[in-house]
Amino acid sequence: MPYNNGSKRKPKGYWENEENTIKECREYINLHGSDAFTLQAMAENNCGALKAALSKHHDIQELRLKLGILPPSGKKPAGYWQSLDNVLAECREVIKDHGKENLTVNFLQANGFTSLSAAISKLTTWEDLRKTLEIEGQKTRPQHY
Repeated sequence: MPYNNGSKRKPKGYWENEENTIKECREYINLHGSDAFTLQAMAENNCGALKAALSKHHDIQELRLKLGILPPSGKKPAGYWQSLDNVLAECREVIKDHGKENLTVNFLQANGFTSLSAAISKLTTWEDLRKTLEIEGQKTRPQHY
């Protein structure tokens, strides 16, 4: 059943149920594309019911993550770097792509991972991060004498 653009009234409480909302979001994305998964685009596409439901009952950025889509700009959604789980996932990607020896302040900052480096410093210590990721015995900062 294609997304109905709000032409049918939903039963009371329908939009509060996350499963219903995700189902409707998938239908909207199938019809309009993931780049149009913004509140502004929903209004432009006459999908006011979905827009209103997301504004009132859900966090659109969290739904984006659950649906596996990034914001149109390709940047991480607001609040992304405040989650230690997200930071750990990004660290694992750096390790996978560049090796565990490169999970250092210097490497991250020199190679475009400044947001990750800042989030690590804000949320945890480098020592605790390495313990969590089971990377032991490496210096995480250069020693100054």
